[in-house]
Amino acid sequence: MVSTKPAHGGAQTTELTIDLIAEGIHRPGDPEHVEATITLDANRTLQVELETGEAYADWRVDARIVNRSLEATYAVRDGSGVDGDLPHWVTDALEIVGDRLEIDQR
Repeated sequence: MVSTKPAHGGAQTTELTIDLIAEGIHRPGDPEHVEATITLDANRTLQVELETGEAYADWRVDARIVNRSLEATYAVRDGSGVDGDLPHWVTDALEIVGDRLEIDQR
């Protein structure tokens, strides 16, 4: 189940703009830009919200840190749970989020 933001605060939130074209990973049919909101709550649950502002579905992804990168553990597309593979632009965006957050497993 996708985590929810804590009602009483305590979460650390970071917002990033990802330009898939500038990153060199844009493919035909992909959104060009993604707004990512990353939340780490007190239980160390990492949630990444991906919004395109275009004609693409918004995504919420629970993730865990594996080998210094993000791995999706559960995903929701426009309010519905998703079984199976994520679109490549979502996994690419997660990789960029991991790189920008400079994940450090200690």
